[in-house]
Amino acid sequence: MANATYTFSGSTQPVGLGNAGSLAEAVANINIVYHKELEDWVQKFSAMKNFYRLCYEGPGAGTDFYVSEAITSSGVAHETDENAEPWIGDITPGYSKSVTVKERTYSLALTWFFTYHNKYPQLELDAIRGAASATGNRMEYDMAMPFTYCTSTAVTNIDARSVDISTGDGLSLASASHTLRNSPLTYRNRIATDPQISKGAIELGENLFHQQMYDNNGSPVAIVPDCIVTASDKTTFNVAQQIVKSASTLDAPNASVHNPYQGAYRVIMASAIDRKFNVGDKNFQFDSTKQKQWMLVDSMNSGLYLFVTLYPTVMAPTEANGGTQFLTGQKTWKGRAVYEPVCLDPRFCVISVVTTS
Repeated sequence: MANATYTFSGSTQPVGLGNAGSLAEAVANINIVYHKELEDWVQKFSAMKNFYRLCYEGPGAGTDFYVSEAITSSGVAHETDENAEPWIGDITPGYSKSVTVKERTYSLALTWFFTYHNKYPQLELDAIRGAASATGNRMEYDMAMPFTYCTSTAVTNIDARSVDISTGDGLSLASASHTLRNSPLTYRNRIATDPQISKGAIELGENLFHQQMYDNNGSPVAIVPDCIVTASDKTTFNVAQQIVKSASTLDAPNASVHNPYQGAYRVIMASAIDRKFNVGDKNFQFDSTKQKQWMLVDSMNSGLYLFVTLYPTVMAPTEANGGTQFLTGQKTWKGRAVYEPVCLDPRFCVISVVTTS
């Protein structure tokens, strides 16, 4: 996601609508607020951007895409007798999945009565800000869904549609028995007993990265995580901060004991992880059962992909684009984004699915 670019036209300074004396002035002022809010969202966009590989396809690219891992080969040489043929290694395709991008929209309508009586100064800026960030917020929650429901392979979202959040082996993101394409071995990326975060729990997660990960031929691979990710629980987040920023280890008998974790990780709070996003929870309510969930992530080798054909954008109403409805006289601003996240390779993360009551 680091190479994603966002460009919005117009001023970046919010302007109150109290100086709007006409539809044209209101459109200009509302657009400024929209653009400012979108840019603010881009800056926040999010903790999730750290864990996705961006696949920007642009307009005209179609809606159906296919993503696959690089082809791997077994990497251990064998002894060969004199004049014998060399040992032939296995060439194996990695995980693969298909993905279809979908449109997300949000609109803000001003009634004919509102515009006819020039009530623009009464329009609350908060309403505009909320509408401007709606598509961005939706993208954030869609990207968080594989983590929020990391023990499931599918979830019914707020639109009552089933969403596939399985990985390339058909299992949930967090699993104790992930399978490989060309080996009977399995590996786990869910920490046993799902401990709350601590120095010892982090070491358990690191051991999974170094002892339990294989390529699709069953050859061991060493993965080095660079992020500790928490949900919104401040205690969990602060403990992680203490572990990686203290000069000495937290359990050291004196202050002169070097902390091997100092500076080893970025600590990221991804507050969307403990928000409900399934059918019946349309306001993204806080889910206390997931607040202490945390994970180690290799952000440089993420197995998550975000296919985008249109970034969050806004269209203002004009007579030319049909922004004024003939029957009602409403003038409508519309936010739109077209994208879809897909979860391919689970080996980039190790998760502790801490559940609290």
